[in-house]
Amino acid sequence: MTQGATAPARRRPASDTSWWLWAGGALATALVVGVALSTTLQIALVALGLIAAVVIRSRKGVLRLAVVLIPTTGLIRRLAAGPEARQDSDPLLLLPLVLLLAVVIFSLTTPRTDKRGGAMRFAAAATMVGIAASILLTSTFTVDVIFYAALVIVPLFAALMIGNGKIPPVWPTVQRVLPGLAVAVGTYGIAQFFLLPSWDRAWMLSSKLTSIGHAVPREVRVFAASESPGPFALFLGVTLTVCLYVTVVERSGARRFPWLVLSLYLAVPLLLTGVRSALIGVAFCALVLALVRARGVTRILVVAFLVGVYYLLNAVIARFGAGSTILSADRYTQFSGTDDSLVARLTLLNYLRNPFQHIIGAPAAPRFDNLYVDVLVNYGILPAAALFVLVGGLTIVSLRNLVRSHNEAASLAFLFIATQTMFGNVFGSLFGLLVGIVVGTVLTRQPAEPKEPQGPKLSRTYQRLQTTTKAPERTSAR
Repeated sequence: MTQGATAPARRRPASDTSWWLWAGGALATALVVGVALSTTLQIALVALGLIAAVVIRSRKGVLRLAVVLIPTTGLIRRLAAGPEARQDSDPLLLLPLVLLLAVVIFSLTTPRTDKRGGAMRFAAAATMVGIAASILLTSTFTVDVIFYAALVIVPLFAALMIGNGKIPPVWPTVQRVLPGLAVAVGTYGIAQFFLLPSWDRAWMLSSKLTSIGHAVPREVRVFAASESPGPFALFLGVTLTVCLYVTVVERSGARRFPWLVLSLYLAVPLLLTGVRSALIGVAFCALVLALVRARGVTRILVVAFLVGVYYLLNAVIARFGAGSTILSADRYTQFSGTDDSLVARLTLLNYLRNPFQHIIGAPAAPRFDNLYVDVLVNYGILPAAALFVLVGGLTIVSLRNLVRSHNEAASLAFLFIATQTMFGNVFGSLFGLLVGIVVGTVLTRQPAEPKEPQGPKLSRTYQRLQTTTKAPERTSAR
């Protein structure tokens, strides 16, 4: 070995570097087994999820795990409940929320990459403060009140931290996970419509929800692995708009066709949910995509998708409309005064006539099928107004992003979410966690172009002269 050369570092054997992984795995296994034997299965599954988050050791990975749990927690709860079928105080409901909260907490010390303010970020912060103030002023600290408030505050807090760069960009990771996850839960939803497994039937009977149909095959509004048809339709709608966007932006025609087929396939379980507002939102996003983003032949693909969905709708009605009370032509084609769902949603608008009756709100009030009315009645006028400003402003930002080709998939997904705020509280379930990720992605701004230094004209002229009169470099002769 020559003098001055450093000796290569001695490589540590694999047994020395990975022993702690084996020890940690054995300890985690013993912990889960001990918890399962001493407590309920639900608590053991929560412990397993937390251990998985520790093993992942990545904020993006933990968020990916939370996204996977959003549409599947309902099925896990039903399988874990066994003969009891339904438990209102189930700790499994907290697992995705705790995972997102952990990412937020561990990101507090990360420096911000975007220190600019903005009306949208101020509106999000005002919504969180208003909800917290309503709970404190009314001294309402029940478990249900805190849980539903956390479903709004934690996603908006995460959205702010994604927007200012404290949480790294996670939408590309989420966008890759959504299609496969939607295919899995969508396929289960189709099977649920025709077969209705025993655990789903028991949950329907114990929940006593008459709006989701009857606990018999072909008489149920599909809710798949979620808690109800509404959140499941929201998840499918977001994923479907993303798939439709990829269909438009793909440069290869051979790659566009599978995404178009996938979009049409996801429309089948969406139709079986019976959630008409989701169909309206998907059609609206498809039209926006065709007018703003699509070019040339890709607009024909969007039209083909809409025609395909219309054909599927007619096929479903023709096949099951006669023998099904929930998939009839009247549900999808007639909107009249006899439509109970439409009448109920129009009645909710009466709360907006005199919003000052709800200054601080009543956090223990019932939930409503309208985001702004729900927040107004439960938490007061301040968070409701701030949330309205936030959604309206982000809608404009999303349209602008589609024009500027910035965060297009997330912007199109938010446009779908914005349409659903008029028909339900998009934060009223675990789906709100995905809403927070979408909102945070839309809040991220395009990086500002560096400005040229404003030096004197003489120095700029001198630099130009120096560049043009520079002598060519000599090349050494070989």
